[in-house]
Amino acid sequence: MKFYQLRMMITFLFCSFQADAFWTQWVDTIAAKINNITDVIVHKEFPKAKCLELSNEAGTIVINSWKQDSIAIEVITSCPEISHKDIKVDMECIQDIIKIHTIFTDQKIKGSVVFNILLPKDTDLTITTKQGDIIVKDVIGDLNLETLQGDIKLVNPHCALQAKTETGNILIRTDFIEEAKEFNLISDKGNIELYITQTINSYVHANAPQGKVISDLPITLDSQTTLLNAQAWKNFRQIVHGTIGKPLSTLNLSAHNGSIAIMPYMKQNDIF
Repeated sequence: MKFYQLRMMITFLFCSFQADAFWTQWVDTIAAKINNITDVIVHKEFPKAKCLELSNEAGTIVINSWKQDSIAIEVITSCPEISHKDIKVDMECIQDIIKIHTIFTDQKIKGSVVFNILLPKDTDLTITTKQGDIIVKDVIGDLNLETLQGDIKLVNPHCALQAKTETGNILIRTDFIEEAKEFNLISDKGNIELYITQTINSYVHANAPQGKVISDLPITLDSQTTLLNAQAWKNFRQIVHGTIGKPLSTLNLSAHNGSIAIMPYMKQNDIF
């Protein structure tokens, strides 16, 4: 009797192990089909284009300059394999303008489209994305950049710049702004960090109504007549109008729910 009971117990355990193994394998298979993230990589190159207009849904956009007279684009689409058909990336060149538009035909898709782009340094850029960082290095054309959720990081912009993020930070390092050009930087929920030189030669308007404005570089403030009361001291911390060097260009900085920091230019790449 004991031998029979032992054999039945062994048989039961063996069947249980088989059932568990089958169940685990079945669950893993279903999960893989539903959640498995796959990458599709596409490369394209456009010769002699002067402008790039890019509209993305979600994903980081990284742009670097190079010495070639063409624009090279790498697109990495990451999402569950079953969803690739629902993400479309349209690219076309009209005259000398490259237009790129990412479309999610199903807004419930959990995926991203990452762009790695190389282009001539004098290319003009218009970049918008709903979610993701925008990183631009050593491009001196006109820049118009906007993300709803993500950081904007720039190295050595020199010409006209519009940078706006709803939720994210703006970080810029540059040693030069062209005369009569403006940098307009706006962060609704985030900070602005600006790394520049004392010879940037710019007029500065800085406004941080919910935070503070600090500068490690000397700023010559506009003269004004004011009472030295609590409101005046608060304004000194949150609103700055003055010049760094000569007023040859303009810096408009606005952090609605964050702070603004102006710091000495640093050449180390690791600040980004």
